[in-house]
Amino acid sequence: MEPQNDQLMPLRDPYVAQQEDAFKQPLNFFAELRKSVLEQERLRDEAERLHKMVEALAAEAVAERKQQELVSDGKTWKGLDLYA
Repeated sequence: MEPQNDQLMPLRDPYVAQQEDAFKQPLNFFAELRKSVLEQERLRDEAERLHKMVEALAAEAVAERKQQELVSDGKTWKGLDLYA
């Protein structure tokens, strides 16, 4: 015969719950760290892509400026004198 107890037993021991939470924390930490590393890699790739885009646009602007200078000097981009 089991002793009668007026109090209900908790389904989960608080000490066990605390241990389980402690084990989950490193996993959460590493998951967050992994997310952070992946985000840093994504941002680095995006920065590199934007840097290349800016370099290409700058080179295009320089070429356009040189072309305009040649036209204003009366020469084509091939260096031929238009008025000769």
